[in-house]
Order: sequence, then C-alpha cells, then structure tokens
Amino acid sequence: MSDICVFSIQAYQELGDRLCQLGGWQRGQVEVERFPDGERYQRVLSQFM
Repeated sequence: MSDICVFSIQAYQELGDRLCQLGGWQRGQVEVERFPDGERYQRVLSQFM
C-alpha cells in the first residue's frame, strides 16, 4: 500500500487516473451528492491511518 492517495474533481478524473498509474499510487474514494440548489456534498470514503 502506498502512502500517497490521489483525489481529483470530476473534470480531472483522467489526470488523476494517469497520476495513479505513473506513480503507483492509490485513488481516493469520495461520495458526491448534488442538491437541487446547486450545492454539493462531498465525503471522503477512503480510510487513512
């Protein structure tokens, strides 16, 4: 397991994937919900020590 975890916004998913591939890092998991008024809820699901 790597000490580095990569997070990216939806617009940069490909960049995040490429960084993980090149660096051998893991991808952080985030739960995203959108509210009717345009606000977003984001919660980190990845476990860290």
